[in-house]
Amino acid sequence: MKILALETSTLTGSVALLEDGVIRGEMTLSVSVVHSERLLPAVERLLTDAATPPESIDLFAVAVGPGSFTGLRIAIATVQGLCAALDKPAMGISTLQALACHGLFFPGLVVPMLDARRGEVYAGIYRNQGGKVPQIFGEELVLPPEALLQRLSDPGLAGAKVLVLGEGSQVYRDQINQALKGRGFFAPAPFQSPRAAYVAHLAWEQHKKGVAPDSLILPRYVRPAEVSYPIRVVQK
Repeated sequence: MKILALETSTLTGSVALLEDGVIRGEMTLSVSVVHSERLLPAVERLLTDAATPPESIDLFAVAVGPGSFTGLRIAIATVQGLCAALDKPAMGISTLQALACHGLFFPGLVVPMLDARRGEVYAGIYRNQGGKVPQIFGEELVLPPEALLQRLSDPGLAGAKVLVLGEGSQVYRDQINQALKGRGFFAPAPFQSPRAAYVAHLAWEQHKKGVAPDSLILPRYVRPAEVSYPIRVVQK
């Protein structure tokens, strides 16, 4: 089972190739060029380096958000084109869940945070499952950081250690430190961005559970976008 994954929810995008659960290659995209100009060349280079013809891909996976409205549309549209050309299925994966995978073995809560501007963050509160796919507590939200931190002080969560990661955690670092009072931990710089490798991993885990590919992939903006439209992919 070969899965090609695309991730462009933030300025630092990536593409990855996974085969039977093993990452065969991954490329991080330079932030100096917009995603629309670098994504397809990166896919071509990755497949060439891995000696993998495009038609041998069994499933495409793409991070569907939340994140940059433009970035999400570019990646989903790219997957749409590849699926149509190759007659292959695709699966949409939560950006926040992929980001939470950086903390798979953290002994506590994992809170991915992306800067949503306007004084808000995109965030989710995830519980670890002993190295398995992290499961969300509640739902993905866009909210002020103080509201998120208040949730982390609710009964049942107040005593847990908290790993915060993502660009939003850096923007509001001082506020987080003050609110969590020593039980908050910050991921190092290499763990601040979602990775296509984790998008592929989550798609692989879904496939093993028998979850069907998506017949309709929609960007998961959480906050309404100015323009929103469905993007269809081929389901075999």
